[in-house]
Amino acid sequence: MFPAQNLIADELSNLAAKRKPVPPGTFVEYLTQPSVKPKPAAGTPSTSTQGAPTSSSRGGVLEQPRREPIPRKHAIMFVEGTTPPWAEDILQYLRDHTLPEDDKQAERVTRQA
Repeated sequence: MFPAQNLIADELSNLAAKRKPVPPGTFVEYLTQPSVKPKPAAGTPSTSTQGAPTSSSRGGVLEQPRREPIPRKHAIMFVEGTTPPWAEDILQYLRDHTLPEDDKQAERVTRQA
């Protein structure tokens, strides 16, 4: 996307980052649930549509949905952390402040870190 086509989104994100008030005429939607539903895993029940934002009779303005209780069972997935080869020198520099012997490599690492 060209920067000129993204000016409004950039301005809104800057206002949000600085926690400034929303300009008049800007609609705000509070998402209390993910906007995308993941595919259910094999053998698990599908999720309901309760709690999704609903439009009211007031010109399509979204109302705050009812909050569903958080389920007590959560899926836990083990993720093994591996460092990609291109990041090893950078991480070593950040952790131990050591640089590669080659001057060009050392300059690249300090620039990227």
